[in-house]
Amino acid sequence: MSQTLDTQVLNEPRRSLVAQWIAVLAPPGAWAAEFLLNYNLADSLGCSPSAIRFLGMDGGVKIASAAVTGVAVLVCLLTGALSLAAYRRFRAEDHTTGQRARWMALAGVMVAVLFLIIILASFLPIAILDPPCAPSM
Repeated sequence: MSQTLDTQVLNEPRRSLVAQWIAVLAPPGAWAAEFLLNYNLADSLGCSPSAIRFLGMDGGVKIASAAVTGVAVLVCLLTGALSLAAYRRFRAEDHTTGQRARWMALAGVMVAVLFLIIILASFLPIAILDPPCAPSM
């Protein structure tokens, strides 16, 4: 029983470090995925004669792009909230070398906010402008 408890205590900092790295790297990954998916949706599917009929009609590309952007925004909000909770937890007491955990949590909050702004700004042209072409039916 004590070996299991000791193993859990030793693995806790390792899990916390992995969670902090995920919180720092997930928003840029969400932005990259959102950027590539929205680019391909608008360019390939919206303007191609062989495009899926749903995406070419009645703003289907905008609906699909809004869904992709919504997922990316959700990733940024979740990782930002997790980083903020970790920052509040480590602000009072951080026993890591050089207060690494506190700085990683703060970096996670800042990265989440930065990429949330970037993701929302990259969606504005898609929301405002109409596709320049429509697939032939």
